[in-house]
Amino acid sequence: MTYSLNWNLDSIYPGGIESPELAAKLDLLVTQIADFATAVAAYEKDAPAYRGLVKLVNDVQVIDAGLRTAGLFVNALYAADFTNGVYRPYLSRIEQLFVDFQAPSDVFAKKLVTFTDEEFEEALKVPELAVVAFTLRENRQAAERLLDDTTESLLNNLRLDGLKGWSAHYDTIAGSLTMPFTNEKGEVKEISAGQALNNLDGYPCLLYTSPSPRDMRRS
Repeated sequence: MTYSLNWNLDSIYPGGIESPELAAKLDLLVTQIADFATAVAAYEKDAPAYRGLVKLVNDVQVIDAGLRTAGLFVNALYAADFTNGVYRPYLSRIEQLFVDFQAPSDVFAKKLVTFTDEEFEEALKVPELAVVAFTLRENRQAAERLLDDTTESLLNNLRLDGLKGWSAHYDTIAGSLTMPFTNEKGEVKEISAGQALNNLDGYPCLLYTSPSPRDMRRS
């Protein structure tokens, strides 16, 4: 089996970065996150069927999948053309949506902590919850280390200008760098810094003749 080296992004959102479907999806995510936040805040244990909990779990999966798909779509376009400034606002909006989603997600995880161990294990017997039992257990355990909601929200928002900001700054600088590369056929091409690193790490003519820079740093 062979795979195409070209991404078919139109199969996700046709029309590129200005896709009406992408715009509609981002608007829908805003509404879904707001509705999820309201539902999480109002949730109370609803044994034995736990239909409310099932609904919240389904909402988490739908929103998370939507955010990740949109993020991967825009990042793929951005990776193909780092110098095009049109993508950065879309990336920033998606990063903000992730932050907006994190706050009610933390509240949801804290709700799981309010279950006794016996109640929690009983809830996981519900078929819709049993299939995601591992993730729910992980979230419940992680929630025990969370700070209060206000502090967690502050940290999530600061991450945009801190960790995410520096990452975006690096991407902007790295994306502006190009260098000539001569392949084994003697062809000279202009490649990005990321492509240069990929060639150093795994280009066929270098793979078995010399250690990669990462291996050299480890030795």
